[in-house]
Amino acid sequence: MTGFLLISVTAALIYVLVQRRRDRKNWQLLNATLIQIARGDYHSELTRPDHSRGHDGDYLLLREIRSRLLALEKKVSEEEFDLRGVFQSMIEGVMIIDHDNRIRLCNDAFRTIFSVSGETTGMTVMEVLRNYDLQMILNKALQEGRVTNHEITAGLENEKVLKTNALRLVSSEGSTQGVVVVFHDVTTIKRLEAMRKEFVANVSHELRTPLAIIRGYSETLLDGPIDDPTQVQKFHSAIHRHTIRMTLLIDDLMELTKLESGRFPLTKVSTHLPSLLERTLGEFEEMAGRKNLSLSIEGIGVSESIYIDPKLIERVMYNLLDNAVKYTPEGGKVVITLNEKNSETQVTVADTGPGIPLADQPHIFERFYRVEKGRTRDVGGTGLGLSICKHIVFNHGGRIWVESEPGKGSRFHFVLPDQAIPTPEIEND
Repeated sequence: MTGFLLISVTAALIYVLVQRRRDRKNWQLLNATLIQIARGDYHSELTRPDHSRGHDGDYLLLREIRSRLLALEKKVSEEEFDLRGVFQSMIEGVMIIDHDNRIRLCNDAFRTIFSVSGETTGMTVMEVLRNYDLQMILNKALQEGRVTNHEITAGLENEKVLKTNALRLVSSEGSTQGVVVVFHDVTTIKRLEAMRKEFVANVSHELRTPLAIIRGYSETLLDGPIDDPTQVQKFHSAIHRHTIRMTLLIDDLMELTKLESGRFPLTKVSTHLPSLLERTLGEFEEMAGRKNLSLSIEGIGVSESIYIDPKLIERVMYNLLDNAVKYTPEGGKVVITLNEKNSETQVTVADTGPGIPLADQPHIFERFYRVEKGRTRDVGGTGLGLSICKHIVFNHGGRIWVESEPGKGSRFHFVLPDQAIPTPEIEND
């Protein structure tokens, strides 16, 4: 009996010791797991303790905590992905700096606007952009909280105009964290505004002279009868001539406006270009004869037709030939050359006139541009002919340019793409 009691007591002590050791190991395991989760390492599965009283609940609690942390991390990651996608897809440039003027974040549009490549995080704005005006805006935003609608220029040659909006970032405690700046590229708008002002000024200038002449002669006629019939005829002729000039100017302006709109319909038909060139050239035979000019065409043996708007291309040829005949001195020559190569048709109008200075050639197709002051006006032009030619050729998908040297004449070239099938009507974007 005593031996049995001793064995029972010994067994009980051994069971208690084993349980305590097992509990201690489980507590150590749970404690280590809790530390692991607190440090952010909760992606791997948790190790389940041995079955013992009271520890299953602790394990299940830690498992629930891990599950919620994973769900929260996923949600934050998705929101961050969406925010990053919106941030990078913005057409406006965005830059965020800290209170030390160091860049913390910028999007792709910002890099494109300022032509920035390489790492920018942690660098100061002046190190990356070297833009004093922008630095002043940032300093003002840090002090005042907000700077809106301030314009700066960017680029190596200040070719871009940017409208900036800067806002100071403040923490929940009220301390300044930095500044976020949004850049709107308004270069195109500024250029259009400048073109509009220039256009209005040019039109006003072109209309002022004929209107002043018409008014002067008409007032003279209204003041009373003039005994000299020759003088009256002179006044009437001047009024009529300048009225025609204004009419031509307005007609050219209306046509140019349609062409520049990008939605001018082209009525393309199969056209035998050599016949069109010969027909247009024939209209200048009388004018050329008065100046003893030689007119000729080369390369008209080409018989293949192309799909173009014949009325508009005839307008191009008329304008180019009109300039060539007007500016070529007596005894000179004007030659049209037709070539076909690589599915393109090239037409060249060459003259032996005074030529065009190299500095003027990039601007020769601009509205109202004149190589010499009064040159076009003296020969009766509106200053819009070459601009109209450019837009007609561009609307056909072609290109136009000039080669010239002072004293050696000019060569105007334009190229039209050949098309295999007719397109009766095309709206150009």
